[in-house]
Formats: sequence, structure tokens, C-alpha cells
Amino acid sequence: QGPAVHAMGGLRSGRATANGLDTQTPKASGGGEDQLEHLTGARCLASTWIVCGHFAPRLQPSFFTAARHRGNAAVNFFIIMSGFITHWVYASRITQPGSGHVQRFYVRRIGRVVLTTWVAMILGVCVLLIQLRGHAPDMWHLLRCFLFVETWRDPVEWCPNGQTWTVAALLPSWLLYPATCRAINAIERGGGAM
Repeated sequence: QGPAVHAMGGLRSGRATANGLDTQTPKASGGGEDQLEHLTGARCLASTWIVCGHFAPRLQPSFFTAARHRGNAAVNFFIIMSGFITHWVYASRITQPGSGHVQRFYVRRIGRVVLTTWVAMILGVCVLLIQLRGHAPDMWHLLRCFLFVETWRDPVEWCPNGQTWTVAALLPSWLLYPATCRAINAIERGGGAM
């Protein structure tokens, strides 16, 4: 028997014992989950593309000028990869019966990102207060930033952590993922494949 294909989880590692050989997919060091090595290289390339887009000198047009100005393609790659990894890691867990799986998904997937972003935003507000010499920015604007709705309301308006737009874009997907995953799993169990 080779790797098993799970309806919602895609290709999963399995244990094959033909001729006594264990063909289980190698595990990530210490994590216990399947590690997709090829995505590590792709993440490195996309990260380099983004960093170069922000910090590469812009003195003269060159062969890389067009790529430097299209760093948003690398950001889009990260957003799509986030959805893929979310499904790869959580699909089989979320579709299992039990009430704790969805809560653990929200804590693990959203909790770390939101808390880290809030810490960065608090530091950004502190820097802003120093720059404005104690004059506080609009509190309603800051509240909308901390709730990740400002970029949906006015994408031009600045938030204390400029990258909050990414979290604001991913947050609805993360919130809807458990319900969507369970709905698709129910359709597949009923005989309809997607």
C-alpha cells in the first residue's frame, strides 16, 4: 500500500511494508507533520523577491526592473500558499467529530498571527505618539485598524502596522475555513465529488 489519499486532505503519508521497506514520508524535525520541502525553496525565492522589491537600488532600469515592481505576485503566492498549507495541515482534523478541533484551529492559525500583529501595532502607535509629540491619532481609526476592518473601509488610510492589510485579507478566509471544509466533506460523503 502506498500513500493514502484522503478526501479532504489530499495526499497523506502512509506506511508501506512491501519488501519490508518503510516508505513513509519523512517527518519535519520535531513537528510531527509532513514537511513539504519544495515549498521551503519556493518560500525562499518569494521572500527574496519581496525583500529585493523593497530594498534593491532603483538608480537605473535593468533586467530586473519589471520583476522588482511586481513584488505583489510574490505576496499573492504567500496568500495562496497559506490556503494550501491551512488545508494540508487542518482538513483531516477539522472534519473529525468533536468540538475541540475548530477551537484549536482558531487558536493555532489565527491566534498567533493576530496577537503578533497587535503587538506590532501597539509598538507602531508608540512610535507614532513619539513622532506626533504626544498628539494622539484618531482613536476610531486605530480601533478599526485593530479590528482589521480599516483596509476594507479605506485601503489608503495608514494603520500603525502597514502589513495589516494581509491579515485583514486572510482573516475572513480563516474564519470561514472550518465551515467550508465541513460542508465540502459532507458533500463528498454524500456521493458528490468536487
